[in-house]
Amino acid sequence: MERKTKIIAGNWKSYKSEGDVHDWFKQFAEKQKKDSFEKSHSVECILFVPFIYLSLAKHLIDHFRLPLSIGAQTVSSYPSGAYTGEVTAQMVAQYAKYVLIGHSERRKLLGEEERTLTEKVHLAKNAHLETLYCIQNEETPIPIGVRYVAYEPVWAIGSGTSDSPENANKVASVVKKAHPLQYVLYGGSVTVKNVEEFLKMDAIDGILLGKASLDPYIFLEIVQISLRT
Repeated sequence: MERKTKIIAGNWKSYKSEGDVHDWFKQFAEKQKKDSFEKSHSVECILFVPFIYLSLAKHLIDHFRLPLSIGAQTVSSYPSGAYTGEVTAQMVAQYAKYVLIGHSERRKLLGEEERTLTEKVHLAKNAHLETLYCIQNEETPIPIGVRYVAYEPVWAIGSGTSDSPENANKVASVVKKAHPLQYVLYGGSVTVKNVEEFLKMDAIDGILLGKASLDPYIFLEIVQISLRT
């Protein structure tokens, strides 16, 4: 049986200045070259960056020829038109391949509800963006057409305490049985020390990192662990 591609994704949230972005990619490129890490069909690496850095991130990935894909952290629930301040899926698609939709921080802090999230998924699909849809448990509704899901228990995000690999695997299994998904990732306090245990689980196809993705060396180390797992 052909080995399934793992996904290692990083969510930068609302961190980093323009200078920080330059430094991250430069340091990643130098470390990648030193460690002889090349693009692999067994792992896909995705960075979800703030809107303002999408163009810069794409430029630096091309410049350094890095094995990374770019994603946006959300898109507007409105199409192109007279919607001041909105960043549409069509705009994002000029730079990104993926979009993160339904993150618990946006659900909690910005009051995003299922109807809005479903509309975002619809617009992203029309713009040929692949959605990574975040769920909090196996009962979270998943819009039709979503192929990539990230299970992120709210209590684990930024807490330093992750779900157990066994329970995360159980949730992933239940979700896969209920929906025609291609990938289920786990997100929530994943570190260099515990990532291997999650990646060994049968139903977990990758990892969504938060803080760990802000450091290029840690991010690359986790990618290398995934290549060995």
